[in-house]
Amino acid sequence: MEPAAPGSPRVLELFRFHDPRHAVAALVTVPDTPGAPAVAAELVVESAFVSGRVGLSLTGADLADWELRLADLEALRAVQWPPAEQGAWLSVVPDAPFLITVYDAGRVPVEVRVPVDPAGRQWQEENRAALDRVRRAWEEAGG
Repeated sequence: MEPAAPGSPRVLELFRFHDPRHAVAALVTVPDTPGAPAVAAELVVESAFVSGRVGLSLTGADLADWELRLADLEALRAVQWPPAEQGAWLSVVPDAPFLITVYDAGRVPVEVRVPVDPAGRQWQEENRAALDRVRRAWEEAGG
């Protein structure tokens, strides 16, 4: 990923679950403005059948909660994140394959469910590293 130009926000992946046919990710826009209590983010679904994005706002508490949800997934427990009252969220059922549903509770509620078969346990390391990158960037921005 190219470094962001001075004064422009950086877009980082918070997580990605993927296989050769489907992907679900969260992209976080980390501003260069100090002290932001929340950041803009998107849940992104990519597949041959449907692709879409839904926006949401994340706080530091949401990042801390995602770390707990990762631990749940590693223990093969289903998760929902972030809290549903925010309008957009996802659920992940760690079956074989994972069943990931992205919900948008906007004016016209929509949900998209895709099966994702992440290879081995590599998804755990990748997603923990992505969470660490987002946390560091947010801390550097004064969040």
